[in-house]
Amino acid sequence: MPQGQIKKPLPAPLLWPVIAWIAGIVLVKRFYLPWQILAVCSLSLLLLAIFCRKGRTPVILLLFLILGALRFESTKLGNSPLAEALAEKGTMRQELSFRVIRRFSERSYAVQLEAIAGHPAKDKLLLYAEGVEYTPGAKYHTVADLQVFSQDPILDVYPNRYVGSIRSILPAQLDLAPQGISLGAKAALWIRQRLQPLPEEQAQLAAALLLSDASFKSARQSLLSRAGISHLVVVSGLHVLVIYFILITILRFFLPHRFADLIFLILICAFAALNNWAAPITRAILMISLVILAKWLSRPLSSVQNLSLSLFIITLYNPAELFSLGLILSFASVGIIIAVVPKIRLGVRSSGITRYGADILNYMLLSLIVGIGLMPITLYYFGTLSLNSVIGNLLGLPLMAVLLGLSLTILVLPFEAFYNSYSFVARLWDAWLRFSSALPFQIQNHWVSTQQSIALALLIIVLALLIRRQWKLLSSLGMGLLIVAGLLYFVPHAQRNRLMVFNAGTADCSLILTQDGSRIMIDSGGVSSQRAETSLLAGDSLHTDSWAGKKLIRSLKQAHIHKLDYLVITHLHSDHAAGLPALCRQLEIKNLLLSRSAVQSKLWQDLAAKLELANTRIYTVDDTLSLHFGNQRLKILHPDAQYPISSENNASIVCRFDDTVHRYLFCADIETEAENWLLHHYPEELRADYLKVPHHGSRNSSSLDFLQSVNPREAWISCARTNVHGFPHPETLQRFNQLNIPLLFTYEGSIIRQMAQKD
Repeated sequence: MPQGQIKKPLPAPLLWPVIAWIAGIVLVKRFYLPWQILAVCSLSLLLLAIFCRKGRTPVILLLFLILGALRFESTKLGNSPLAEALAEKGTMRQELSFRVIRRFSERSYAVQLEAIAGHPAKDKLLLYAEGVEYTPGAKYHTVADLQVFSQDPILDVYPNRYVGSIRSILPAQLDLAPQGISLGAKAALWIRQRLQPLPEEQAQLAAALLLSDASFKSARQSLLSRAGISHLVVVSGLHVLVIYFILITILRFFLPHRFADLIFLILICAFAALNNWAAPITRAILMISLVILAKWLSRPLSSVQNLSLSLFIITLYNPAELFSLGLILSFASVGIIIAVVPKIRLGVRSSGITRYGADILNYMLLSLIVGIGLMPITLYYFGTLSLNSVIGNLLGLPLMAVLLGLSLTILVLPFEAFYNSYSFVARLWDAWLRFSSALPFQIQNHWVSTQQSIALALLIIVLALLIRRQWKLLSSLGMGLLIVAGLLYFVPHAQRNRLMVFNAGTADCSLILTQDGSRIMIDSGGVSSQRAETSLLAGDSLHTDSWAGKKLIRSLKQAHIHKLDYLVITHLHSDHAAGLPALCRQLEIKNLLLSRSAVQSKLWQDLAAKLELANTRIYTVDDTLSLHFGNQRLKILHPDAQYPISSENNASIVCRFDDTVHRYLFCADIETEAENWLLHHYPEELRADYLKVPHHGSRNSSSLDFLQSVNPREAWISCARTNVHGFPHPETLQRFNQLNIPLLFTYEGSIIRQMAQKD
């Protein structure tokens, strides 16, 4: 073929087989399909596609769907012995060696297991470390507790990519052998050494741009979220694009174009390896590589084809990446730009200032469209929508590009002038970040449910059709999509007759959704900075550190729960009441129930002054009482007016919820003393079908007489799989076994029970 002649472009329908492939992966992720059946179906469809010309297109699409499902199912066949052992035992303690992949925060790292008990292993785990710093890429030896990851049916929305977690029980020892530190780790250490002359925060920013270090983002998370420019300090496809323009400009100045392209691809792959081939980086490199390859082959490649092929290659190698939030955001952003933005760019024929102004407007329009397009994802996962990014990106992106260029320059030319230049631009960037975060165009702490997210996506599709002037599609589909979106968003399905005991660690939190639509919460979980059974501290940090603030509130709002009709705080220990400040700030609490001993305490008086309780009615429980919800009832059994309070645990509120068929008994942290009081004063009230076990299964609770009186068909223990108290204690478990009472543990996942319907 003569040079310069353009070959036939790739077929336009390339997008549809990839969509079918992705649909197959999603299908088998949700529904189990035996790989043998998938293999037979794929072979049959392949033969049908080869020998039958009629109807070949739908057969090919179905073939890709089955192949996608088969590829995902094939990844399950290689489950490691460790994954199977953890799934069976839940936890184990072993000697192991691992290599650190990357740092997530000050207390967590992603690691690659290399050996366990002397046997080779290749599992990815999450390492929790308190006050210990690990070097990414380095290899360590230690004895650690391994714990399986259980996907909670209520609380977990982020996809889990790790087999389990590890906590070192002995100081981890760095492997000083030559292979102990990888080439990538040595390169990362060298880069950090180059950055040391910078002030600490500026060095963290440079490490974030070059090595995906999360320290800077963690320290500035609130500002970045409000400004809507978190993506600028996380190594992503955008950074790869900036590096492409910087390097390719320099390389092509000295080298032939093809040789410059090849050198760039080698360098950018090294950069990707330093950042562990994160999905957004891989996506950008694949798209650039495909553009370069298409140019070399003189075969046109559209943006849609490029994006489709990149997604296919990534999911072909690792189908689980499809459920990575980073990949979802990366591909969604580029897809929005490809599908919508080119159709609405503002054109200006004149030159000079007018053309420059049009470019700025186009740039702002691009940020606005991407921000709105990502709204269903950001509201669902993060509860945030910041259109401050329209302004924030205006100067934030150019400043980030300059910082990235200066960071690369410092690595090659570590001169004081470049350090000073970097510091000056970093100060400008920080000032712009603070300015952008103060703008009012943002929504915070507003999570949406799955169906509301789908509704927003449908609304955005209608808007995209309008922008692209697809009048035929709009006239035929627009009204229907709007009606479905309205029904999904504004007519949520109200959950009733449901009881949930949440997986809150070694802490208590339960929610009852009654027949008449009332919401009753019993306790509010704990806080990571305090041990269970310690008195609650009246500090503002409880709002952000508490389990309720980090996990519960998001789940409640996604379930359309924005108010609690009754909140029962059984006592003021941190593992039961630490979520109260966060709940008061984020939800409407109509009625709060506390014991008289709690209300009269100095701790409550200090705490109440800091809580937002202006619209909350506080009930002081000093005797037994009943609250009715239609034909259902919540009955407070303890403490009654005659009970002589001896400890805060024994003064805990004990309550029983009755539906039309079953009884559910919640015992908080009472011990044998309070159990005996109940046995002697209210024995007929203790019988229950389901028992929330007292005091997390402590040996000082759940006496044999008490359990015989309750006689539950099932009991629930709220505790972490491993905890400093050793809950549940063996003596307690033995008593349950003696009476043949089945036990469930919240660490296996939040416990959900559908209650009896109204007669």
